Amino acid sequence: MFIQPASLTAMAQFFISTVIQPGDFVIDATVGNGNDTLFLAEQVGSSGEVLGFDVQSAALNHTQKFLAEKNYHQVKLVEKSHTCLDQYTIKPVKAVMFNLGYLPGKNSSIVTQKQSSIQALEKSLLALKPGGMITVIAYRSHPGGEEEYQAILTKVNQLDERQVKVIQYHFPNSRKVSPVLFVLIKN
Repeated sequence: MFIQPASLTAMAQFFISTVIQPGDFVIDATVGNGNDTLFLAEQVGSSGEVLGFDVQSAALNHTQKFLAEKNYHQVKLVEKSHTCLDQYTIKPVKAVMFNLGYLPGKNSSIVTQKQSSIQALEKSLLALKPGGMITVIAYRSHPGGEEEYQAILTKVNQLDERQVKVIQYHFPNSRKVSPVLFVLIKN
């Protein structure tokens, strides 16, 4: 089957939708505008749980209102770095979504950092169930973005393919510096 995605975000959501089911426990590691949070809530249904992290209260407040309007109440939002996700995961995780960079339309000086993103990715891999999936979209055009992408690339290249399969996508002809999607599937 060939898919014609409109964006890397659509591709990430498509891949995640192939592994999660109603009742699963999933994480949005970078809530931002709440689009992935809503997507995850729809996928896991009322019997599932979504845990979302962001360091910006404005992002979380917007997302909370957005979710309440859609009547999704199975989401817990945490105003902390995604590096704290292990403190809130009390059971194995089926999927984790990351959108690295800054919150579009807001303060572009508040960005994810390569050290914390690597740490959160490592914690996500430990919490992930076999058959679970992590998606990471690394935006590279902002200051520090290329370095964060390179750190993620180095990390995923070090993973043992017998334990984690990694796929990488990007649209090199779409922008001068295109974002990159990593899909990690735990065996």
